[in-house]
Amino acid sequence: MALNDLQERFCEEYLVDYNAYQATMRAGYSPKNCTSQSARLMKNPDVQAYIAVRQAKTSRRLGIAQERILNEVAKVAFFNITDVVDEDGKLKEGVAREDTAAIACFKIKSSNLKNGSSVEREIKLADKLAALELLMKYLGMLDKKVEIGFKNELAVSVMDALNSAKEMARKLEERAKGVV
Repeated sequence: MALNDLQERFCEEYLVDYNAYQATMRAGYSPKNCTSQSARLMKNPDVQAYIAVRQAKTSRRLGIAQERILNEVAKVAFFNITDVVDEDGKLKEGVAREDTAAIACFKIKSSNLKNGSSVEREIKLADKLAALELLMKYLGMLDKKVEIGFKNELAVSVMDALNSAKEMARKLEERAKGVV
């Protein structure tokens, strides 16, 4: 079944900010019914299909793909500042653009003083822990719950927990090598 004009307008408005309620309002639905109408529209298979097709077209046009996104997240997660910055805080010569992907901001402030001049460099990096968390979610590592209980004796020994953590880190490193 094809979408009517109002439903299509809703889809186009939804793709602006991914806010179903606001899209319903902007598309011209009755303000009294926007909450329930937006929920109905989002459950409509034709609406879902239309939105999915439009998102896929946009992704292709912009070159957005899961592999590319994972690659960028991995660059942030496994970034080492010493690979691109020397001991004086200067970018190393010949550093490839790809190698600076985790640098969010690089500022240089020069000051001329009576006794000479000074240069202050500030490098702000992207959030490494957030990137690692995203990769861990992708790999399903955060779905596993470790329960430690106490009764008369420890249910899981500290050594078992440590070995489990080491094994998870090893698996993440192996998978990350395949991603990067």
